[in-house]
Formats: sequence, C-alpha cells, structure tokens
Amino acid sequence: KDEEAIATCRKAIDLDPKSFRAYHNLGNSLRKQKQHDEAFASLNKAIELDPDDAEHFVILTSILVAHGKLDEAVTASRRALELDPKNVNVRVDRGTSLWAAGDFEKALAEHRKAQKQDPGHLHAITNAGVTLNTMGRPAEAIKEFEKALKLYPQDPGAHLNAGFTLNALGRPAEAIRAFEEYLRLAPNAQNAGD
Repeated sequence: KDEEAIATCRKAIDLDPKSFRAYHNLGNSLRKQKQHDEAFASLNKAIELDPDDAEHFVILTSILVAHGKLDEAVTASRRALELDPKNVNVRVDRGTSLWAAGDFEKALAEHRKAQKQDPGHLHAITNAGVTLNTMGRPAEAIKEFEKALKLYPQDPGAHLNAGFTLNALGRPAEAIRAFEEYLRLAPNAQNAGD
C-alpha cells in the first residue's frame, strides 16, 4: 500500500513540482517505509514550499528522532508547536522529542500540558507515565497507567507499561497479570515471546 502511495506522490510531483502536499505525503510514506534520507529531503521540500504547516514539522521530528538527530528534532517539534499550539498531538510529539533528547523534566511538562488540553488523550497519559518511569518515579508513573487503563482498557501498551511499573514497585503478581493482559490483547507483538 505504501509503495502505491509513494508512486502516486511521485506522479503528483511530476505533474506539479510545487505541490507541497505531494512532497508532504511522499515524505510521510517514505518515513513509514523507513526510507528516512529520502523522506527527510521530501519533507524539507514541503517546508520550503509551505513553511507554515505544523504537520510537516511533526513528520520531520519523527524522522530526525529515528536518525538520532535529537537537537534538530527538538527544534522541529518546537516549530510545529509554534505553528499549532492548540493541537494536542503536536504537543505530545514535542514531549516525545524532548524525552528522546533526554530532557525529561520538559518532556513531562509537555505531556502534562497536553493532558490539560485533552484529559483523555491516551498518548499524553502514557507518555507521562513512561517519562516518570525514566525519571525513577514509578509510584507516580503507575497512576498515569492506571488512568490510561481506566479510559482505554483494551490498549495493550498501557498494560505492558503498567506491568513494567508494577514490577519496579515490587508488585510482581499484579505485574504478571498486566503482562498476561498485554499478551492477550497483542499476541502477535514483536516482544510477545520475551
């Protein structure tokens, strides 16, 4: 499917070389295929043609994180947030880029702000929990995962993260139940056999 999308975008660019949307879509499709160098070039062209679209910077952030260019990712995520400060997904992505760059306090602050914008945003909640765990604060983290599980009981990632956190808190029986629920919900996950 992504190969078809890539071909369609290339054709659209051939027909209209100034189509920022075609470059954007091409970059996103290439990113999904982990063709990051070409995706990076395509996104930069989209930004050159349309520098005020936050979504360009969101995808660019993802590519930069994948490449380990964390300072650049933080800068791109900041630009995305400047362009679209009310978009909770953009704020969550900003927090994620800050977490990847090791700035956990700022990452947590962004995830908390995202939760204020949308108290039920799954990734704002779980990313806050992951950040708290990274900061060595599992007692606070488990509250985030419990909140996520109350709102999204079918989310395998919330169960997995709750399991790791419960284990860190010395609650192995509860951790095992969380891991079992994760495996029930995601039996084909890459780490299901671990």
